[in-house]
Amino acid sequence: IHRARTLRAFGKKLAPGEFATLAGHLLLRAWDRARRIHTAMLCRGFTGHFPEPRPLAWKARDLLFTVLCAAAFAALRFWNLPRILGDLLTGGAA
Repeated sequence: IHRARTLRAFGKKLAPGEFATLAGHLLLRAWDRARRIHTAMLCRGFTGHFPEPRPLAWKARDLLFTVLCAAAFAALRFWNLPRILGDLLTGGAA
């Protein structure tokens, strides 16, 4: 709002009455935006309370995922997998 006023004022100073008008417009815009956000939240089922997250627990599938990721990382780090796959697909070493 201030930038738009500055661009249209051609160097004139901001009078106290104009400052009050700008502040009023800013308040009205903020109020309207807050109302629209609140309405959108209600439409999406927000009740005003955040649900409590369930406590996290380490499960077998988490361990399996971690082991598989570590194995994949080790395979990519220690073996030249692109060359091995290329040899398999082309029928041997070049």
